[in-house]
Amino acid sequence: MGGLPVNGYRITVFRNCMDRCGLMDFGFHGPRFTWTTKSPIWQNNIKERLDKGLGNADWKLLFPATEIHHLPRVKFDHCPIMLITDSLAPKSSKPFRFEQMRLTDPTFSSFMKDSWKTSETLPSASSPLSRFP
Repeated sequence: MGGLPVNGYRITVFRNCMDRCGLMDFGFHGPRFTWTTKSPIWQNNIKERLDKGLGNADWKLLFPATEIHHLPRVKFDHCPIMLITDSLAPKSSKPFRFEQMRLTDPTFSSFMKDSWKTSETLPSASSPLSRFP
């Protein structure tokens, strides 16, 4: 916003590079622009979104809740950006707890073995779960 006209050729080159590299823009939350001239004269004030969060499909599979946040400008002409790779959704307040009393049940061992057999992800030979009796 403000300043010189947008250079369409440079935008096309950048988009082609993103396509060739398989990158996508993760979007953002917060202020639209990440940089400003901070000119005291309103008409001369230039604002731009210079910072972007880019990643590929593999990244998105590893971190599906990825978010980019533009934080408020405090002292400098740039907004800091924050990459969040984990969901901000509240975690379960109920932690997993193994109840040792289950080991006293004579059917527990066969129940666990049967559960693993029907599971899509069986424990590997190196997994500590594979040593379960």
